[in-house]
Amino acid sequence: ALPILNSDTHLIRIPAAKPTSLQVTSQWKLDMASPHTLAGLLRYVGERHPTSDIVLSLEGHGAGFLPEIDRSQLSIRALTDDGKNMWVIRQQGSVPLPQGSPILPQGSPILPADRMPLSTPALGRALQQAVAAGAPKPAVVHFNNCFNMSVEVLHTVAPYAEYAVGYPNYNFFTAGASYPAVFAQLGAAGTASSAQLAEWFALANRDALAAKGNHPTAGSVVQLSAVHQVVERIDDLADALLAALRASPNRAGIVTNIRDAIIKAQQYDTTHGDFVLEAPDELTDIRSLALALKHFDFGTFQVHAAADG
Repeated sequence: ALPILNSDTHLIRIPAAKPTSLQVTSQWKLDMASPHTLAGLLRYVGERHPTSDIVLSLEGHGAGFLPEIDRSQLSIRALTDDGKNMWVIRQQGSVPLPQGSPILPQGSPILPADRMPLSTPALGRALQQAVAAGAPKPAVVHFNNCFNMSVEVLHTVAPYAEYAVGYPNYNFFTAGASYPAVFAQLGAAGTASSAQLAEWFALANRDALAAKGNHPTAGSVVQLSAVHQVVERIDDLADALLAALRASPNRAGIVTNIRDAIIKAQQYDTTHGDFVLEAPDELTDIRSLALALKHFDFGTFQVHAAADG
């Protein structure tokens, strides 16, 4: 049977005059937005290094791992900012992309591809497919870019890796500059636990940025087995806030309190002065938000207890 739709991309070889000797070989997927590509890479590495721990490091612009694009929102009005922008194609030159844009503009006519970067759900599917096919679970997933140390991303990859390393704010695109220091440290030590290796990646990235100067950042190392409990406590807090919004006789006051708590909390992107879910994403530090909520009155609703949790 030939490959089916939405499977891997396959290379089909038919020797001359020998149709029965047809060979079909998976080439993963010729589409970097497809989970098949990453799943194929992980299978390939696992087959060739079956006794080694794997570190998966993801490069590129940050905030690339967003939910699938809602195509119903891709209107001319949205793509042109209500008519303020217009795409112009010239024989010489091109339309410049926004400086530092973490994702390429939707609908740009000059891009060589029509797909967005790998989304958060696709990243999860890729890891799931690889592990289900026998590839070893990565010891460390290193999100070596900006704005990807979010609960959504961590919760998605948690079942398929041991530790995650990432940066909740701008990471100034260090790319692989910090990796040689990690490999040298591992070589000198001879061995390392997954936790140690994850910390070394974060610290080497810090050192690379410190050497440049004027590049403030925050680094995180998270044991992914703990993410489920974090998510459960976030759900409890969300339930308490929703109960207050739905049942309080002073709903307007509750809305104001929540909004003020979000503003009071630590944010990792305030470029636009708003809290619109976009890229770069407006990431709110969840512990800081919980502490901020304690400064506001929510009556008999269990917001403060959930915030303590």
